[in-house]
Amino acid sequence: MGQDPCRLAGDETCGGRGRQEDPLPRGKGGVGGYFLLITAALTCPCHLPVLLALTAGSVIGSVLSRHLWLTALLLTMYFVGALYLGLKQINKEKVGHPDGL
Repeated sequence: MGQDPCRLAGDETCGGRGRQEDPLPRGKGGVGGYFLLITAALTCPCHLPVLLALTAGSVIGSVLSRHLWLTALLLTMYFVGALYLGLKQINKEKVGHPDGL
């Protein structure tokens, strides 16, 4: 008693009460992809003046301001790489979703 007759019959749809897909895909790339996108937003080269203002007066601020071109180059490289990989991971996960969202 208490068992679903549709499940016993092997009918997946059973009067329109079929298994519903998860609206948000769960998988490998989701959290890592969003982490990469957040860090990309934080290291965007346009945020360099804010970063310098926040670290002013500290050792990190001194190093960043002395090597401004190297800092800008490294932040830009990380920004582009993290943005590319984060979007790639999130899109790969969404392609596997049945609705293709």
